[in-house]
Amino acid sequence: MKRTAFLLFLTISCAGHRQTGTPSVYAVSTAAEFVAALGSDRTIELVGNVYFLSEMADRVNPNKDVQFVREYVDNELHISNVKNLVIRGKEGQRPMVLTEPEYGNVLVFENSSGITLEHLSMGHGPPRGFCSGGVLRFVNSHGIRVRDCLLFGSGTEGIAAEKCSAIEVLNSQIERCTYNILTLDECRRVLFKKCSFSNNESQVSGLINLYDCDLVKFDGCKIEGNGNDYTRYLFELHGAPIVQVDGCAISGNTYFNLTNEPTALHLQKSSVSGNMQHDEDCCDEPH
Repeated sequence: MKRTAFLLFLTISCAGHRQTGTPSVYAVSTAAEFVAALGSDRTIELVGNVYFLSEMADRVNPNKDVQFVREYVDNELHISNVKNLVIRGKEGQRPMVLTEPEYGNVLVFENSSGITLEHLSMGHGPPRGFCSGGVLRFVNSHGIRVRDCLLFGSGTEGIAAEKCSAIEVLNSQIERCTYNILTLDECRRVLFKKCSFSNNESQVSGLINLYDCDLVKFDGCKIEGNGNDYTRYLFELHGAPIVQVDGCAISGNTYFNLTNEPTALHLQKSSVSGNMQHDEDCCDEPH
């Protein structure tokens, strides 16, 4: 009886930051619990339906690994110097991680390693953002895995990564973003496998933008219905020696040209059909 009472007390006392299974697994049902649980060497299970991170921006935050940073005109959640962190929803459910302002990234990871995001839906709005504010941003980080996630607009782009390595994006979707699909800058060993990129727009040149990257591969992906009259290239490449596009379906997109560097883009067993090419004069940046 005493043992039962003690276990009941322990459960109640940890309710805001609940542990399940082992001490390194936290089940969280609110945005406050989610922010408080962030850190190294742990798994965070999202057992609720919707997490509005913007609700936490003006609250006192005791978590040293997390801060809300004002970028452009809105706050965004920065997670820094963490390792071996898994954030996941239940398979087949994809709880939503949102920030209501339209000009901040949803999640930013800096100087981190061993980051896994799975079974999640992430985006912001409902107003559509322009100029700034994507969904996921990684800076100077290693060992990133995004699996079975939906990254949606509003978000100017689904993924932005700078000086990162060993990135895997698996069975995930990027859709309805307003500026492009993704941007990688000085990244190495990047794999997109069985992903879908659809109904994304472009306001500044390319949809998939790679700058000084190496060992980038798109494997079995669908790239459909992206672009508009402002889109110059589907793949805009600068300093990328080879980008492999294997077994991908590229259809129904609008652009001036498939790529600015045909010798760097290696298409293998991929289909390119039903895309609309417009004149170069049409794709000046909008005013």
